Amino acid sequence: MEEEANLLESIQINLTYLSRQEREKPDLVIAKLFEASSLPLLRKDLWNYLKAATSAQAWTLMDQPWDATFLQEQLGKLIEAFWLMLQRKEELDGEVHPTKFTYESIERFNDERIMRIEYDHLLATYSGHIRLLRQRELDNPYHVIKGFFQVQSLKGWKSMLADWTEYALRRASMLEETENNDLLIHYEQLERLLEVAYFLHGLHSKSCKSEADAKLAVKGKSYMANESDKRSSICSIIRFIAEVVQPEKIFLLNSLDFRNEGCPEFIELMVIIQTSNQKSFANFEPLVEFALLCSKDVSCSLHKADNVQRALLDGHIFYSLNCKPENLVYDDGSPDFVPTPKELYPKIIEESSKDFQSNYSRAVDFYIGATHYFKIGNKSLVPFMLHQAVELTYRAILQSLTGKEIRTHSLKAQIRHTRRCTPSLTNIFPRNTDKEKRLVHLLDEAYLHARYENNFHIEDAIIDILLNRVHRLQELARQEFEAKMQVFEGLSG
Repeated sequence: MEEEANLLESIQINLTYLSRQEREKPDLVIAKLFEASSLPLLRKDLWNYLKAATSAQAWTLMDQPWDATFLQEQLGKLIEAFWLMLQRKEELDGEVHPTKFTYESIERFNDERIMRIEYDHLLATYSGHIRLLRQRELDNPYHVIKGFFQVQSLKGWKSMLADWTEYALRRASMLEETENNDLLIHYEQLERLLEVAYFLHGLHSKSCKSEADAKLAVKGKSYMANESDKRSSICSIIRFIAEVVQPEKIFLLNSLDFRNEGCPEFIELMVIIQTSNQKSFANFEPLVEFALLCSKDVSCSLHKADNVQRALLDGHIFYSLNCKPENLVYDDGSPDFVPTPKELYPKIIEESSKDFQSNYSRAVDFYIGATHYFKIGNKSLVPFMLHQAVELTYRAILQSLTGKEIRTHSLKAQIRHTRRCTPSLTNIFPRNTDKEKRLVHLLDEAYLHARYENNFHIEDAIIDILLNRVHRLQELARQEFEAKMQVFEGLSG
């Protein structure tokens, strides 16, 4: 138990430069960095920092001795912020795999040719500031960040900065006293990271600017974002996505109170891309992801217009429930979608109810079994049964309301996908504190360990909490499904 808690707290232990606020919003580090300086000046400071660490002239190359410690702190903050962003990205979407080519391969040869073609274009586009990054890396900056931490770990980078500062202050050369043969490689990696920060700062400043006058177009009309910071932030995100993605429509889900005084806890944006737009979603996803850095309670999905229209005509319940005029927050003037034919509604309700009941009944059976075995003291399989009770409850919701079967046993993934259609279920396992994260972590561990490891054990007090949570989850899931079916049935009237 202690080991799991330590794992969950490891992020806090590793991050020594970031404040609590910066840990919550790591994009603030990038904003502050470029409020105080510019990319050309940061390049100059980094170059002088390296020279100070490798020359007997030391800190005299940096104007003042404390410049070395100041730059160490600034770079340390940036490295920790990017590390934290990468952890969150991989927790949500799986491991990032940067593009790599084998030496002397035809792919590497073609990539070098493309690099020579695009080099001048990138220099012109970004006013000479982007020199090391490729277009494919700008399309997905996480590849650069992942590559940075493949060169050295977070601990390794922070240790390296400490070494640079030490040698800069004591007038000794790292080249003479150490065997670090990768100084220039490390320098280049830091410069690449600064270019990523510069690029993201440009995206992020677009996303967050002018929140006070953020306007959302709704069928030719507009309204002002006001009152709450969260509402204003959502308006800015929508405005940014509309500007950089240029979609056909944006629907805001779970938004019953958005235009009034309230604001739902979780927001899902459904961005509809024109059928004629030939770009792949991969071109838009990094832009959208960094727009969402402002708010971790907002998520976004991309859809092609022709696929949405086909789904509506086929009677897909998720699109029928959500692609409605009252959910529309951006419209480029394209024709409205043709709604689901009324004659399909009875069949859709019947099939969705079957999908829900098939998974839900098994989920309840696992919960009843877990309760029984826990009461009689046969506790070895109780954690596994609770995991299955939770997983099948989420599957019941996902398959019946979205038509999707998420092929994973990870409850973290199930929770994330379920949030799109029934955000209220997220409140049962909110994962918003270390203790809450630990509960889900233990359930995920139980899927394998409770069956195959004799020494796997969860304390009785934690089992009591989990039994209560699972019961609440199943009750709420049933209520949510029935409520959705009532709404859907009302659309056919």
